[in-house]
Amino acid sequence: MGRPTFEYIFTNGFDIEKETIENFSERTKDFAEAINVLIEMMYLDKNVPEDVNSNEYAFHSNVFSDCCDLPNAFCAGRLLMTRGYYSEAQAHFRSLVEKLIKIRYFSKNKDRLEPYEKSMFPDLKEKMTDIEKEKIKIPSKNGKMKKLSIKDMFYAVTEEEGPYNFYSSISRYVHKNSVCSSLMLNKLLKGRSYFILVPEFNEELAKYIFNLQLFLLFGYLNFLPSFFDYNWEEKDQLLLRYKEIKKVLRSYIIQNEVVNSEYFEWCKSIRLIVAEKDYDWNC
Repeated sequence: MGRPTFEYIFTNGFDIEKETIENFSERTKDFAEAINVLIEMMYLDKNVPEDVNSNEYAFHSNVFSDCCDLPNAFCAGRLLMTRGYYSEAQAHFRSLVEKLIKIRYFSKNKDRLEPYEKSMFPDLKEKMTDIEKEKIKIPSKNGKMKKLSIKDMFYAVTEEEGPYNFYSSISRYVHKNSVCSSLMLNKLLKGRSYFILVPEFNEELAKYIFNLQLFLLFGYLNFLPSFFDYNWEEKDQLLLRYKEIKKVLRSYIIQNEVVNSEYFEWCKSIRLIVAEKDYDWNC
């Protein structure tokens, strides 16, 4: 083949997608069921706080609106992965990792959510009160106060100051440079690298991204029940499907193979982020 063209790259993606689905038929089926359960949950009665001025109401409205975008967000990431755009899929799912970290952190610190959101916008940041500014300050290791960061939330959620390889590894695919692409992702997993000029099927990379999206779906399904006020019947079909897909997704986490020491830290961190702690339908 000579120089690649748009037409070649575009049509080649369909061949990669076919090969990916053939090699990961079970994961494809389980992904679809998890998304379908997620969609059904969005139509349940919401457990909305009555006081519209409360921190609980702000948390509920802010987070639930984000969660309504989850089915599209996961399907978009899956499309990137199945077409062979592994580093782009990694960058995409990084935003979903951050969103899950924030949801879990602010569920325990609801009074910090609105000040944190205001601090993200220059026009709103200028109008923040001193009390609001203090809400998003935490002590640093040297004792000085600093602004709350996603890294701080990561440590608070995982409850440990362990290696930060996981977050730093996924972050580089958002702020990537000329050498940070599929070859770097492949090197992380296999200890070797090679240049991929155009997308091509890579079983190890596809498995890595598939696991990431299934792990994240597990994490979101763990948390979402806290938004709903619903009296379940013992044999409610959605509850049964929820329990079953949770069981399947949990098995992927348990069975996931450790490729090397750096990937082991990734597995350890993602398991802490999606852990079943305070929210569940007794599953």
